[in-house]
Amino acid sequence: MPVPLTSSQCEITDLHEARRTAPRYSAAMGCLAFALMSLRLASFALPQLWLATVALLLGGPVAVSLRRRVAAPRRLRDVRVSVTEGALVIEDPSGRTEPLALAPDGAVWVEAREEGHDLVVTLKHERTARIRVADARTAAQFAKMIRSARDPRAASDAKKRPFGAVPLDALEDHTKPGAMFAMSFAAVLVALFLPTLTTVVTLAGAASFVVLAAVFARKARGERLFVGTDGLAIGGSEDAPPAFLPFARIERARADGGELVIEHVGGGETRIGAGRPGSAQALAREIGKRARAAEKKQPLEISRLFARVERDPAAWIARIANTVFEGAYRTKGVPVSDAVEVAASTSAPVDERVGAALAVARTRDRDAADRVRIAARASADPALTRALLAAAEGELDEAAVEQAKRARA
Repeated sequence: MPVPLTSSQCEITDLHEARRTAPRYSAAMGCLAFALMSLRLASFALPQLWLATVALLLGGPVAVSLRRRVAAPRRLRDVRVSVTEGALVIEDPSGRTEPLALAPDGAVWVEAREEGHDLVVTLKHERTARIRVADARTAAQFAKMIRSARDPRAASDAKKRPFGAVPLDALEDHTKPGAMFAMSFAAVLVALFLPTLTTVVTLAGAASFVVLAAVFARKARGERLFVGTDGLAIGGSEDAPPAFLPFARIERARADGGELVIEHVGGGETRIGAGRPGSAQALAREIGKRARAAEKKQPLEISRLFARVERDPAAWIARIANTVFEGAYRTKGVPVSDAVEVAASTSAPVDERVGAALAVARTRDRDAADRVRIAARASADPALTRALLAAAEGELDEAAVEQAKRARA
């Protein structure tokens, strides 16, 4: 059993709880705005008038401060951290243990600090753990153990695993109340020295509640970056798929303060808020490394056997079905293990990867089909993932194939 890691501090951020409270804050802010506006406009006595004005204008920033307090990470001091299959176990000084399930597609990375390093682990149920580690070598070794425990089937080849999903909104909360307090103070000064604008000031105060409600709603949707084996998936929601950016289109990745900057081949860039500068630097380093590795990869020679040259999909499937064989009893054709390699190869064209996956499905080799499914979920392109998952079941999703091809054109 691996030796537990001793950490001076462990922070656990629970996004699910923070998002669950966001609609409540929005509703409470709306009710407060309505009540204070009614009091403000119906009040003629000077003390109540200014009391309502000040309460209305300061209510928004106070609500932001409370929201930040609720969303703040839970800090544990002087803990022992160990890894079991599929879980991270936190033991406090009293001996009480808390198992935290690892996210199968979650990212694990190491951030440098002025004193020591932080090991950041993505957990199930929208939680993130940030573990303080003394030196970089220990942090890297423990990160490797966590990746292996997260997905034991892929532990044998770390280079073929994706970096994983990065919950950007778990890294740091950007709703800072300072600007809102400054705006409120300025509005109160306007109301004091220009009484004729009191109605305008009141409406401005109510508008601040609307803006804050929109911010909370945006936070409730969450922000996510997925670093796959073939590129990046940025954003996305239940209603809209994420934007796919292949590694082939990435010139380089760098950190600009707390922002991750992705420079595109041919010009242009994408900026992604990553919270802390250390997070942006760690993500830029990982993305740059994977983009350079993808540039060096060459397509497998045997992948051409699965290329689609027939217009009729049935003819294509019939041909590639006779290309792959199981066991060692044939002297011609491609072993099923090689077909899996083609399906998982990020350098092979989309048609060839899907064709290899269809050929694997025809062999009825469950283990090989499972390996194709792992490769499909490791892709950052949702269209290619759908196409490979369908092919692993023996079906051809032509719409997904065409969408994946357009994303790489």
